[in-house]
Amino acid sequence: MPAPTMAAGSWPILANLFMQRGNHAWGQEQWDTAGTSYRLAVAYAPQQAPAHRRLAEVLLYHQQQPGAALAQLEVAVALDPADGYGYILKARACGPERPAASAGRGPAGGDGRQHRLRLPGPG
Repeated sequence: MPAPTMAAGSWPILANLFMQRGNHAWGQEQWDTAGTSYRLAVAYAPQQAPAHRRLAEVLLYHQQQPGAALAQLEVAVALDPADGYGYILKARACGPERPAASAGRGPAGGDGRQHRLRLPGPG
């Protein structure tokens, strides 16, 4: 039996489904489930900046992976340069010192790595 095919329009629908699942898991503080869901959203709709940004938040704040978070944030701000929160997250991921997480949202402790923050030029 041949593998089922999907209509082109169903890819964004699946990405939206995984974003919603990730957001629900985030609200329940189920960070592994949230991360997995956001990864799937990125896989189904890699052109969607919010999926990259939310995955980066999980990586940065809850899985203590600032390098991986920074890679997602580079994509997110390239896709949506007007998203100021993406630049805030990049600064936190690049910072040499990160304060301890607070109330499930704050930055996680640093691992000693430093990255340069690249901002877009004027115009």
